[in-house]
Amino acid sequence: MQNKILILNDSDDINIVINSLIELKHDYIIFENPFIDKLKSFFSEYQTSLCILNSNNIDKDKYTLIEQLNSQIKSLIIITDKKNIVNLKKIKFDNYIDFVNKPINKTELHIRITNALKYQKKLFSQLPKQKESDDELLNLKLIADKTNNSYVIFGLDGEIEWTNQGFYKIYGYTIDEYKKLFGTSILSTSTNGDISKIINQCIVNKSSTDYISSCRTKNGETKWLNTTITPIFDSNNEISKFIAVEADITQLKESEEALSQQKEDMMALTDYLENANQQLEEQKNEIDKQKKIIEEQKRRTDALLLNILPKEVAMQLARKGHAKPRSYKQTTVMFTDFKGFTKLCETLEPTEIVNTLDGFFAKFDDITEKYYIEKIKTMGDAYMCVGGLPLRNKSNPFDVVLAGLEVQNYMKKLITHERNKPLWELRIGIHTGSVIAGVVGKKKFVYDIWGDTVNIASRMESAGEVGKVNISETTYEYIKNYFSCKFRGKIEAKNKGKVNMYFVLGIKPKYSIDGKGIIPNKEFIKIINKF
Repeated sequence: MQNKILILNDSDDINIVINSLIELKHDYIIFENPFIDKLKSFFSEYQTSLCILNSNNIDKDKYTLIEQLNSQIKSLIIITDKKNIVNLKKIKFDNYIDFVNKPINKTELHIRITNALKYQKKLFSQLPKQKESDDELLNLKLIADKTNNSYVIFGLDGEIEWTNQGFYKIYGYTIDEYKKLFGTSILSTSTNGDISKIINQCIVNKSSTDYISSCRTKNGETKWLNTTITPIFDSNNEISKFIAVEADITQLKESEEALSQQKEDMMALTDYLENANQQLEEQKNEIDKQKKIIEEQKRRTDALLLNILPKEVAMQLARKGHAKPRSYKQTTVMFTDFKGFTKLCETLEPTEIVNTLDGFFAKFDDITEKYYIEKIKTMGDAYMCVGGLPLRNKSNPFDVVLAGLEVQNYMKKLITHERNKPLWELRIGIHTGSVIAGVVGKKKFVYDIWGDTVNIASRMESAGEVGKVNISETTYEYIKNYFSCKFRGKIEAKNKGKVNMYFVLGIKPKYSIDGKGIIPNKEFIKIINKF
């Protein structure tokens, strides 16, 4: 029998299809407005590698024709409008089917034809090797059944096909009980909301992907699992199934031994499948690296925690899982706030407001870090920080006042250089006293401080003036010998009655560089370091 490509056509762009086949050096024959009875003689005379259906109108007769072609040909390409393709993808076609949108892109058509013909060659070459692949999978199941980890084999559609005894040990359910309660597909039973993306990543990269999730066992216990999903390849390097290996990592401090056992199991599994295809060699390398990946993930988590919390608090959380609240007898709290922020918001775009505040607060962060001051939080346009914790020191009144002067000096320079922009005017309030500090929250940790000291510092800010550093009498008593200050009256403070207030005019000339009162000189730094 001769080999020809069959073209079924009722469209006027047939010349593009014909020219593509000629360029690809394929022989073809065309039937206009075809029906299956008309094609029977053709199938008896010619061997058909590929059928191309080129049609603008996919009606009921075309659906019938496609169903009848299913038993006659192995590869089918349908060229039609995009709106037709959406419905056509729902039809059942046992072998290879592909689609090309109209108007036809010649390069795309070449690729689709070439892929369809490659499928034919694969189809006839893979059949003798299928039994060998099935035997290897059976041996894999025998190995996996002896381990304590859970092994789950599932198909490309997500349907669970097999689990080992380790599945029962972890979950407490037999696979039949589990399916009855939660479903038969890993897409519906997995507690990881990104399971579809994870499986797609395995398909695209043709390599393992791992993640950590929680599960609920039959007796109500919550367990944390480290899951590695690995594609299983057939003899033609095509993904045929997936294997999910789940390890119980609930006891993090004891996970080293479990991780080592899991690594040995996976390495044994990889060694056994090494001769099946080259892709499983990559799986072995992934298993070897798994421990390093988990350690790197822990390092990144610790680094992120250090960006959110003070180092000492973060270390305590990492070791014990919680941080104990602490009392500090002497701390100095500083509040900053922008005057007329609500009106500024009315004149500026939201993006400009956020970007401007981000620039200001980034500079405030640099200044407070220089003086060993702990930033607590920002609240809208307000900025709150405290000196003297989590590491206790007696120099915190000086540190915070110096930072306040430097912040106001920075804002004054901005006003000088940006006259045509809206005026950002800053008030600063400072108070020294005792606080309680600790971590609140379960999922999003927040380090915060509480006490009358916080309230009084806030009152110092709200009662202050733009461009000035307003301090309480308590703070004044600590710094008065080294800073020039001006008494400016009393203010009512909750639970404290009347509180005296002072403006800090600057560092006394003998203790500042060039006598300008902003930057401390070496003599002043030596004095501070003695506290």
